[in-house]
Amino acid sequence: MVERIKLAYVGATGDIDAWRKFGAEIHGLQIVPYDTGKGIKFRMDEKFWRIAVEPGAPGFSYLGLELETPESFEATVERVRAEGIEIAEDAALARQRHVKRAVRFTGPHGVVIELCYQLMDATEDFVSPTGARFLTGEHGMGHFAMRVPDLEKSKDFFVRVLGMRHTDSLYWRETDTRDDEPDRLGHFLRGSGRHHLLAMLGVPGAGGIHHISLEVDRLVTVGRAWDKVEAGAAPVLMTIGQHANDPCVSYYCVSPSGFAFEYGWENAIVDDESWTPTTWLGRDLWGHKDGGGTVESLYAAPKD
Repeated sequence: MVERIKLAYVGATGDIDAWRKFGAEIHGLQIVPYDTGKGIKFRMDEKFWRIAVEPGAPGFSYLGLELETPESFEATVERVRAEGIEIAEDAALARQRHVKRAVRFTGPHGVVIELCYQLMDATEDFVSPTGARFLTGEHGMGHFAMRVPDLEKSKDFFVRVLGMRHTDSLYWRETDTRDDEPDRLGHFLRGSGRHHLLAMLGVPGAGGIHHISLEVDRLVTVGRAWDKVEAGAAPVLMTIGQHANDPCVSYYCVSPSGFAFEYGWENAIVDDESWTPTTWLGRDLWGHKDGGGTVESLYAAPKD
């Protein structure tokens, strides 16, 4: 039986008023009461929360990965511990995250990872302020992407230790104009049927979270949000376009926490029984041009 692992939630720091507009007004996330009263939390489905932001300097704080069963949770924790990484179950953290069980550890390149089991449902229906419907369920809340200096070592950790599977790889260039720009290699790893849970790009000297990605059920939802972003509601990192391997239609903007935010439609679903990894030359079928925005902060120290 293939173990399923999916993105459960993310935590960040940043300007709360800016996130209120960015998350709810632009991207259709529902604001929910925050436990401490200082930050802001967002829903995107039946789960109690998916994104939490505390006030502070822009930064990425932690990501939560959900295991499907208690057995896979325990097995994954043991594999992490076998790597010599300090990790222990934390009942207080589980209560704070609204999950049944939780552990926390520092993964590759300083990214704080929380493994959890059974993210709790809310008692009220999800209501999007823009009418957005997000594709979550058995595939989790979306995916995350990292830039790493040691691509193969990072791939080994997420596959061998955390149980992800290799979907495909690609070579591409950061720019179309510099002949001396080296081709970058990226790996795409899945944890469920969604094409990827993690995208990793090898970049010397880099490290940490580059972006998170959410998927909606209609292209028109992406287009209407893109109209707002293109008009200046958020800094554009990459214009709307379509990836070659997903093949998702999406755009990238810069979140108020400094990391990039991808908003897209129509990710491929992979059959574990029949899928064969491939390698692509080139990242996009069309679009995804440089929008001039910059990713200012890749990750931050963990926040409680």
